[in-house]
Amino acid sequence: MPSKALLSKLKGYFAVTHDLRTDINALAKKRINLDAGDALIRAGDKYKCMFLVEEGWLLRARYLPGGTRQIVNFWSRRAGCCAHAICRAARGRS
Repeated sequence: MPSKALLSKLKGYFAVTHDLRTDINALAKKRINLDAGDALIRAGDKYKCMFLVEEGWLLRARYLPGGTRQIVNFWSRRAGCCAHAICRAARGRS
């Protein structure tokens, strides 16, 4: 079942019909919970899914040689992540 956050976001762009809700339900495969510090995707992993952040936030970081990290991107509540990377991969770009 898709989250209320996703449906709310979609309603900002177009009408969410019963058929669309049914299709989204078929796509929403599972929910996962991550603790602070857990990795959703590691460097070099292939993007296979799009994720919706329902609570908390995620970040994408580049770890530098000195041991520090540079935050490249972040996602907060109601934000979808990995969608852009999936679209780029589908077009043959990295």
